[in-house]
Amino acid sequence: MDRPQWPVELTALRDRLAATFEQVRFGRMLGATLTGWGLGWATVTATPDGEATNLVGTVHGGVIASLADLAFEVACNSYGRLAVATGLTMHYAAAATPGEPLRAEAGELSRSRRLASYRIDVLNDRGLIAWAQAVAYRTGGWHGAEEDYPPQWRERY
Repeated sequence: MDRPQWPVELTALRDRLAATFEQVRFGRMLGATLTGWGLGWATVTATPDGEATNLVGTVHGGVIASLADLAFEVACNSYGRLAVATGLTMHYAAAATPGEPLRAEAGELSRSRRLASYRIDVLNDRGLIAWAQAVAYRTGGWHGAEEDYPPQWRERY
């Protein structure tokens, strides 16, 4: 996955956006950690415990989907433009065992002024657990003040 980064001259703006991402309470409730992000991508990790299981004792699909959604949320908002999900479709490939670390990696596939699509892989040490396709609607708003973002940035992203 291509992992573009913010320009160095916009580090203060990026840091403010990072603080916004850290405020997502749902991620903390799941024990998830944002371990990396940049323009159009994000990685979230968590280690679900025995309380996060389904009827057969493996990690519940809702937990896996939530990790994917958390990575997607950051990836689609990573330019600073307010973006919201219009859909997320999960595909489960293997069971996850409680107590093993999971990693959700979201990557942008396409982006226009108003829509962006993403693929999110949820993996453990053995490989792919699940993958998702997601679409975001990119609003006309920005995280923080719009004028904080340089005009060229607002035009490009």
